[in-house]
Amino acid sequence: MINVCHSIFGPIPVPGYHPEGMYEFKVDLNGDAIEDITYRLTFDERDKQEKQHYVVRCGVWAVSTLATDAGRWRSINRVGHPMIHPLFTQFNGDLGNRLNAGRPSDDFSTYGEAVTKSIARVVSAYGTAQDPRAYAEKVAHRFFPTFSPTRSARRRCTVSPSGTVAPSLTTHPM
Repeated sequence: MINVCHSIFGPIPVPGYHPEGMYEFKVDLNGDAIEDITYRLTFDERDKQEKQHYVVRCGVWAVSTLATDAGRWRSINRVGHPMIHPLFTQFNGDLGNRLNAGRPSDDFSTYGEAVTKSIARVVSAYGTAQDPRAYAEKVAHRFFPTFSPTRSARRRCTVSPSGTVAPSLTTHPM
């Protein structure tokens, strides 16, 4: 439950979710106080019927692990953005191993520079951008974090004055 309509100081001016806000629900599945699942929602302005459309955004990745001799698990493959491995790790095993062992939230800070340099070299060689470095950085930001964004769905819901959401069953294409 999320309360977005605080009433401690008087009447609620406009009930509902702020159209410029993003609301996250984080789920910890194993008690380590680190989210294992995050649901991100954004809302449109209220329509004439006082309803708001919302979009659910989430990313998905998969990890393959092997047991080690020390009784632990070692990540050997993380699948997220489908082009990372063929483009950047096919001939750089060290980068691939480090990427497989990492978390998506750390991807750009850890691997962004190496990927940016690789892209900039190719763009510079082909002369396809006035500023290869700036272009490469934009592209690298599109690759990271490496996970597969799920298809978002736009739904219509009613938001009560207390902030309770009642979703409709109709899914609207984006």
